[in-house]
Amino acid sequence: MSAIKTTGIKHQIKDITAALPQAKAGQLVQIVATIDAMENRGAADALLAPLRPRLNAMGITRPLTLCRISFEPLDCLIVAPPDWQRGQPLVPRSALMPLFDIMRAGNPEFSKAEAMLETAAAGGDARRALTSLLWQRGGEALAGSEAPPNWREASGLAVGDFVCLRDIISAVLAQADQLRTLDPHADEAWITQQLREILQVAAGRGGMAWQAVVTLLCAGRHFVAIAMRLATDLATTPELAKALDPAFACARELLRKKLNGAPAAGRLTSSALAEMAGTLVDIEHSAGLRSERRRESELLRREADRICGQSMERIIADDLLPRLQAGAGQTGAGETSKEASKAAEMAARELRSFGLISQALAGSDRHQARLRPVIQTLVDPANGRTPVERARLLEILGQIDLAQDVLKTA
Repeated sequence: MSAIKTTGIKHQIKDITAALPQAKAGQLVQIVATIDAMENRGAADALLAPLRPRLNAMGITRPLTLCRISFEPLDCLIVAPPDWQRGQPLVPRSALMPLFDIMRAGNPEFSKAEAMLETAAAGGDARRALTSLLWQRGGEALAGSEAPPNWREASGLAVGDFVCLRDIISAVLAQADQLRTLDPHADEAWITQQLREILQVAAGRGGMAWQAVVTLLCAGRHFVAIAMRLATDLATTPELAKALDPAFACARELLRKKLNGAPAAGRLTSSALAEMAGTLVDIEHSAGLRSERRRESELLRREADRICGQSMERIIADDLLPRLQAGAGQTGAGETSKEASKAAEMAARELRSFGLISQALAGSDRHQARLRPVIQTLVDPANGRTPVERARLLEILGQIDLAQDVLKTA
């Protein structure tokens, strides 16, 4: 692939479009850097949408920009333009830059933010000061603003879409500092009070702002059950009540995509899977198991179980069996026997965590079938591991009776 040109937006987009299908890792880094350097990146940025899981897995460091920081609180609501639909509390990525231009122009302290950017990269108090300035002032500048003359050209959206997106973003930014202070380890009564205040303020901003904040809270990995309960209690007007089901449905779809994208983006931990799967089912059950909900709930359970099974297969094939079958010598990864045993125990614990989820989602028979290749290897004295090692791994996997049998026959 030839070097990507750096002059002319149309030429840049043409070069990027031609380069993407065959791009290797190093070339993809170059393409991302080119897009990050573009002043008007809307159309080019949209080209990256299908590659974002791959980019996440590669761990490419993106430059810290004021635009990126400004929209951090809305991260899980930002979607690729093809995934955006009118009436949803989501923000198409193509709208970010023109909206940021309004926030920048209406923020009298923006020059101060530019000066703070370099020190904010290190995090800590400097970053908190910068985000507070950008979020609060930016939200204030956006609230009540009108669509810029170049809105349609810059965003690819209709002028009528501007008001909806403006209300969503300004509502979230107005409460971004309070959302950031929520601590998953804090007292439940304190969390409940904070969430109640956040939802009450959102309710006062109208149906779409309310729907966006409810979706944001329900698409996270913390406080979902509390947020859903409070949102249901606080939906005391027809407008707010009508917005609840769409908000829950939107949160469910965002989590589904995150769940399905996780294996492509990298290793999915058992705790993350448990939280995502549990949240999906909680959201489905939020309106009760009416007849139209039963099939959806069953599909969600199967979907979470499929991801769980894939994760278990990966651990068994990549982390556990190679070490068990390597015997007492060196493994293919250059580990000593002691190192391999320790790594095998860690893999077994992770497998056990997934196994508990698998058992809850699919039942004991399916769970045991998934473990069968490992169990057969562990009960076989010819695999090279000592009886004590094999019994220890069986205990970790919850196979207590088999572990005792291994020790008795030693």
